[in-house]
Amino acid sequence: MAIKTFKITGDKELIRKLKLIEKRNPLVIA
Repeated sequence: MAIKTFKITGDKELIRKLKLIEKRNPLVIA
C-alpha cells in the first residue's frame, strides 16, 4: 500500500518536474 501511494505522489511530482523542464527546454522530452 505504501509503495502504491508513494508511486502515485511520486508520479505527480515527476510530471510536475517534467513540465517545468519542458517549458525551459522543449527538446528534453522530444
